[in-house]
Amino acid sequence: MKREAPEGAHRITIRVLYADTDKMGVVYHAGYLRFCEAARAELMRHVGLPYRELEATGRMLPVIEAHLRFVAPARYDEIIEVAAWVEELSGASITFHYLIERDHALLVEATTRHTCLDRTNHVVRLPDELRHLAKKKTVKPPARQGAGREES
Repeated sequence: MKREAPEGAHRITIRVLYADTDKMGVVYHAGYLRFCEAARAELMRHVGLPYRELEATGRMLPVIEAHLRFVAPARYDEIIEVAAWVEELSGASITFHYLIERDHALLVEATTRHTCLDRTNHVVRLPDELRHLAKKKTVKPPARQGAGREES
């Protein structure tokens, strides 16, 4: 069963550049992380906290975990759409979920988990502004059947 982005997910479109592809003419696997970053940055801008402003407060959100599930390749000059939303928030971490599609066909499903660091690289609580905006303007997906846990 195909997973769908929840209502409220932020969507961007990207045209695949030649530089994104490998010798086989498909997007190089690490390129999808760049697409996720673009969608995540636009999501944060959309909810009112551009990453540049977050950094100005002395906070950073480095990726500490990434998972990608490849279904089909994207190729040079294709238009793809990336849906991004906040899947989980905890005290000092945030998890984003992404669906990368072409013509409504799933290409890649991905998640990235980030921890919040201060300027001295110590783990700190996520800023209240980010917690508030993420809860207010993004939607958690419905609980996965058989996942063994309930979403709140």
